[in-house]
Amino acid sequence: YLQWANDIDSLPNIDLERRPEPSPPLELRPQHFSITEIATLRGDPYAIYAKRILKLLPLDPLIREADERERGTLFHEIMARFIAKKPNFADPQKAASLLRKIALDALTEQQYPSEVVALWQPRFFELIGRIVDIERWRGDDIKASHTEISAVKTAVPNSVVTLSGRADRIDERHDGTVDIIDYKTGTTPSAAQARALIDPQLALEAALAGQGAFKGVPPSSVNDLAYYRLKSKGELDLESLVHAKNGVPADDLAEKSWRELTRLIGKFALPQAAYVSHVLPPKREGDYDHLSRLLEWSAGSDDSEAPADE
Repeated sequence: YLQWANDIDSLPNIDLERRPEPSPPLELRPQHFSITEIATLRGDPYAIYAKRILKLLPLDPLIREADERERGTLFHEIMARFIAKKPNFADPQKAASLLRKIALDALTEQQYPSEVVALWQPRFFELIGRIVDIERWRGDDIKASHTEISAVKTAVPNSVVTLSGRADRIDERHDGTVDIIDYKTGTTPSAAQARALIDPQLALEAALAGQGAFKGVPPSSVNDLAYYRLKSKGELDLESLVHAKNGVPADDLAEKSWRELTRLIGKFALPQAAYVSHVLPPKREGDYDHLSRLLEWSAGSDDSEAPADE
């Protein structure tokens, strides 16, 4: 046993795995992105490489559990159906009854396990009054609401790349501007991250709205960008990136996000540009972290510092 213990100290040093930095040929690189992929391209380019170039897709788990992601999908579906019904908020009790029925139908259709329904149904029902109050408060300023609305492919300047996507909700206001709303469950991304364009989704949607890319919505200046946020403890808030402390004008965010997008796409048009794993520190486990051997190269090697984003 002593010999084996001593052998540990006499083994040669083995370098830890290095951070992967693949540089595939330009003709293999994506020429179209969805809005939601841009945050990944900025923060973890390797995930784009694995998904879009290697075409590797994560397998569904053998035992599917209803998790935060599915709760978010359910919340999106309920709110989309509710707003599409154009409820009359002058009668809040009737609006609340409609929302309750839509929620029950959505829960039934998804065929969640009974224990999940027993947990999620009462929690959502507790939010109904708050949702109706928010919609009543906003209602007088809104001319029309569009849910799950798609943007056409739009060219990114100085490149062959196009961008498209889908907005959870765009509200046309009587003054000709629009509000763009993104439904979120949990607390990420934060408003600060969105303003700093670490997560540029809302800002890019504003840029596309200004160019008239969303079907059925004329080119519009943006009044507000907001998260309709369902938090883990059951609270519900409408969190504005514009009309709040430290708020930033929506059109300024849109313009800046478009410049940053043009710069980012231009960077990956260079042959030497690499799809580096986790340029930004990961906030949660990614689908391709095991493939990039994240736990190995981030365990303290000299290569653990993020490369400069040139």
